[in-house]
Order: sequence, then C-alpha cells, then structure tokens
Amino acid sequence: MNDVLKMIRFDYISVRSLTVPYIIGFIALCLVLALFGIPLGAFCFAAAAAVFAPVQELTDSDSRKIYGILPVGRDAVTKAAFLEMTVPLLTGEMLSLIFLAISNSSKLYRIFPKTVGSIIEELFDFSQNDSIITFGELCIILILVSVYLCILSAYLEMMSAIQNREKDVTNLLTAVALTVAVIVVIAALSANHIIPPVQSWLIPEAVSGKWIFAVILNVIAAGVSVLFCGIAVKKSADCEL
Repeated sequence: MNDVLKMIRFDYISVRSLTVPYIIGFIALCLVLALFGIPLGAFCFAAAAAVFAPVQELTDSDSRKIYGILPVGRDAVTKAAFLEMTVPLLTGEMLSLIFLAISNSSKLYRIFPKTVGSIIEELFDFSQNDSIITFGELCIILILVSVYLCILSAYLEMMSAIQNREKDVTNLLTAVALTVAVIVVIAALSANHIIPPVQSWLIPEAVSGKWIFAVILNVIAAGVSVLFCGIAVKKSADCEL
C-alpha cells in the first residue's frame, strides 16, 4: 500500500500545477453560484475527476520512461491509476450533490433586481410545477452518470493496462459508440411504449428508496473498479512499464 500511495503522490506532484488551482477555483465558483440558486455544482464530479487527467498524457509520452525507473512495482502503478480515477469521481459526485442541495434551498438570488431574480428562479427552481425535471430526478441522473463514468473509466484502464496502452483510442471510441447505441435503443423503445419509461422501472419513487438506490450504485461502481483493478494487475504483471 505504501508503494501505491507513493505513486499517487508522484502523479499528484507531476500534475498539481496543471489542474489543482483551476479545479479549486471552479469549486469555489460553484459554491458561490449555489448560494444564489444556480446549480453549476452539478458538474463538480467531472471537475474532481480531472485532477489526475494529465497523468494519462504523461504516461503516453516520453515521460513514461520515468515509470520504469521508479522504486515501485508494476502492480503499484496499476492500482494507483485506478484509485486516481475512482476516488476523485466518487468524491466529486458527493460535492455535486452537496452543491445541488445548497442551490435548491438557497434563495439569495432574491437580493438581485426583480428581473434577474425572476430569470434565475424560472430557470433553476425545481419546485415549480412546470419544471422539466425535479430536484430528486436531477440528483439521480447525476449519480447514474457518475457511476457509469466510474465503471467505464475502470474498464478502459483495465484494457489499457492489459494491452499496454496500444488500443486506448479504439477502446474509447468503441465504448462511446456502444453507449450512444444503448441510449438510443432504450429511448426509442420507451418512446414507442415497447418498454416502460426508464424512470418507472429504474428510479424508486420514495425519497428513502432513492438514497438507498444511490448508495447501492456507488458500492457497485467501487466494487467493479476493484474487480477490474485486480484483473489488470494479474494480466499485466509481466508487461514492462
């Protein structure tokens, strides 16, 4: 575990000047806007996930040679890569939910002139009867997207480790194409009443049920990430860094 932490620290030092100041600034902006009822914080999960994003570019360049001389094993590098994806994504998801809750309850936009306040209320007040989406539905959608990205990232990292990063672009394009195809098919079947609307069979109606559902999804995402990490470590043990 010490080697994994050392690897994470090394990657963090390598990229912190490229990402951390901007991510902190974005999170601060999200907090300020949330106080005025604007839910920009819904994108915090993506911002948090970007902390280690430049690491991928570094490992794809000549800088990757450094990994071969570091005093850590291949398994530590692989485990660190999975943690650097999974933990920021799930942490960002929690931040997103917190900021969404703040923006949903805060009414500070009322200090603005009436015209500005009315626009913000019309766009972002999810309690209105004519709202396109409710606050609870938005939270569930955010959790679903975050969990999906966590599982997808873990799968792509597993394949990347096994294939020694030779087919990263192909794997990514294939995953995106399959995702789009599945969404289109489900939407078409639901629109033609061949299957019930997704909300009716996927999202619980009770608030307590929604939270239990969210916890289960996150546990599944973490479990899948651990599983894929184990497979990657086993299959890539003999590969060179």
